[in-house]
Amino acid sequence: MRVIIPAAGRGTRLLPHTARRPKCLVPVGGVPIIERLLARLHDAGAGEVVCVTGYRADQLEDHVSGLAHRPPVAFVRNPDYAHTDNIVSLLATVDYFDREVVVIDSDVLLSRRLVDLLVNGRGDAVLVDPHRPRSEIDMAIEVRDGAVWHLDKELAPDRTSGEFFGSSRWTAEGGRLLVDTARALAASGATGTWYPFAIRELAKHRRITPLYVDSDEWTEVDSTDDLALAEAACAGGARWAR
Repeated sequence: MRVIIPAAGRGTRLLPHTARRPKCLVPVGGVPIIERLLARLHDAGAGEVVCVTGYRADQLEDHVSGLAHRPPVAFVRNPDYAHTDNIVSLLATVDYFDREVVVIDSDVLLSRRLVDLLVNGRGDAVLVDPHRPRSEIDMAIEVRDGAVWHLDKELAPDRTSGEFFGSSRWTAEGGRLLVDTARALAASGATGTWYPFAIRELAKHRRITPLYVDSDEWTEVDSTDDLALAEAACAGGARWAR
């Protein structure tokens, strides 16, 4: 399985930790986020990783290249990372959507079970945490009749089925449709938006399956508050840290 990791953004909400390094090189439990993810992908049998770099690209590429416990990694740069969002990083990998792919955000930490579920499963699917209170959810997802119906930052609580946290799996056909949808959004001027909105558009005419997970199987490190919570969870033995 090929795995795409968008990792171009600066991570301003994690300043000062990201002043001199990319967000995914911020350590949690003494291990940089992307290093932990790459080790899990290696253990799950991922055949290849495509990492999109931008902010401090040389530093990230050098660090990853020096790791021994990882799958083979190819790098693609998003030169417009400072002025665009991750939909453009996704489009930088369009040539790699010629087979089944997994897409995992670079600031997400996943349990071994979830990585295995993504890498060794089949079908168009997204990971969803149905247990988080709405007040703590960043990207809310609505599920109807067992399929993804809608995603939004501002989804009403009575429509929220859980949180999407940047972890998905795509068939070759589903992946091509995803990048086609992302390309159309970018062409309309939405280069400053998030690629989950391409998933939202695609879900209007293609069935995407939610795969439900427990809250201690993952965490996202997007802010200094997130980092503090992740450190505490790591010390407490959360499943994503084992």
